[in-house]
Amino acid sequence: MEDLIRRQGKTVLLVSHNIRQVERLCSRTILMSRGMIALDGVSKDVCNAFFEASDKQIQGMKISTQKGRTESSGDIEIESVSVFNMTGQPASTIEYLEDMEFQVTYRVKKVLPEPIFGLGIHTTDFLYLTTSQSLGKLVPGNLSPGIYTLSYKVRSFPFLPGVYSLRLGVALAGSFQPIFYSENVMPIQVIAPHINRAVVSGQNEGFVALDGDWGLTVKSSETEIGISASA
Repeated sequence: MEDLIRRQGKTVLLVSHNIRQVERLCSRTILMSRGMIALDGVSKDVCNAFFEASDKQIQGMKISTQKGRTESSGDIEIESVSVFNMTGQPASTIEYLEDMEFQVTYRVKKVLPEPIFGLGIHTTDFLYLTTSQSLGKLVPGNLSPGIYTLSYKVRSFPFLPGVYSLRLGVALAGSFQPIFYSENVMPIQVIAPHINRAVVSGQNEGFVALDGDWGLTVKSSETEIGISASA
C-alpha cells in the first residue's frame, strides 16, 4: 500500500481504525461520525482529533457499563468528588504534567479512630496504575460524625493522554481494617495538545513517558576497520 501511494503516485482510499497507519500513510484524512464528515484536513490534526473525541465519549459514558467494586461498612460515604487545575479552578480535564488537586467530600456517620485515606488511579479496564495513602502524612485523629473534605495535591500528573478512573479507600490506623473502598469513582481525562497521539500510541505504548535523552556513539565502523561491503 505504501508503494502504491508514495512511489507509484496512486490514489488510495484507506479506511481503518489503525490511527498510526492512517497518520503515517495519508496526507489527507477524513473523520466520519454517524455517516457524516466531522473533520477533513491534515492527517496529524484529524488523527489527534479522533483520539480527543474518543476520550470524550468514554468520559461522557462515565464508564457506566463497568461498575467496579464497592465495599462499605456504612460508617463513611462519599458526598462529592472534584478535580481542580493548577489555578484552583474546577477542571473537567487534566493537562499532561500539570499540577492538580483532588478534593473528596466524605460524610462520616460514626466516630472513626485515626482513619487512613487512600487514592488511586486505574485504567478503564481496571488495571491499577498507582496508589497513594495518607499514612504518616496526614494525622486526622478521631473523626466525629460530620462532613469533611479531603484534599490531595499532585505535582506533575504523570499519565499520558487518555481516560483513566479514580478509586478511593478508607481504613482504620490501628487495625488497618478497611471501612470503605470504591473503584471507578469518576473518569479522569488527560489531554496534551503538544503531543501527537497517533505517534505516541504507535511508538511509546504505556501510560507514562520516560524522560530521557537519546545518544549514539560510534565505536567502530566499516570505514574505520577497513571492511568492504562489496563482493
